Amino acid sequence: MSGVTNVSDVYPEDRMNTYYVPDQARFITDYFTVDFTLEELRQVGIRQRFGERDSSYNYLFPITELGDYIRIAQNHGEIPVGIYPETKDPR
Repeated sequence: MSGVTNVSDVYPEDRMNTYYVPDQARFITDYFTVDFTLEELRQVGIRQRFGERDSSYNYLFPITELGDYIRIAQNHGEIPVGIYPETKDPR
C-alpha cells in the first residue's frame, strides 16, 4: 500500500508485515490491505501512482470500495455501464 497511499502517515510502522508474494517470487515488507479493517482502510488517502499523471488530487479521496463503483454504475444514466472486477489472488 505504500506506493499508492499515505498509509505510513496514518499508521505506525509496526502495522507493516512481511509476506511471500508468489508472482514476484520474493518476500515483501509493507502495509497490506489484509492486515486492516475496512474502517481503518477508510482513513487512508490514495495518490496517483504514475509521475506523469495529474497529482493534484493526491490524498483527497479514500480507497474506493466495490460498492462505490456499483452505485456509480447504477446511477450512470441512459448509457449502460458494466463492472468487471479483477481479483489479484483468488485463492
